[in-house]
Amino acid sequence: MFSRKRYADLSALTITPAGLQGPPTRAFPLEQFAGLSLLIGLFVAIEAASVNVAYILQIVPYVIAIKRMSIIFMVLYGMIVFSEGEPGKRGMGATLMVAGAVIILLFS
Repeated sequence: MFSRKRYADLSALTITPAGLQGPPTRAFPLEQFAGLSLLIGLFVAIEAASVNVAYILQIVPYVIAIKRMSIIFMVLYGMIVFSEGEPGKRGMGATLMVAGAVIILLFS
């Protein structure tokens, strides 16, 4: 649509203790992630509204236990999208959290 792209002004982030450096070598195009950011924001808003309604309608420890199970998706998201290191340690921590949620659900 437009031939020129808007870029975020990151020049303020290049100040170091040694002094002001030149402009950043790579600009960050804002339009590239605008739609994705709005979609993520929409899902976060739906999630927050759903959890708040669940707090009203159900027993709170049950809701918190189910909510904590989302850690599995966050670990997978971090490994796939952000290529985070040490997937074994993160996976073990997530498994421990899910096991705690299962124990709460089974023995409460």
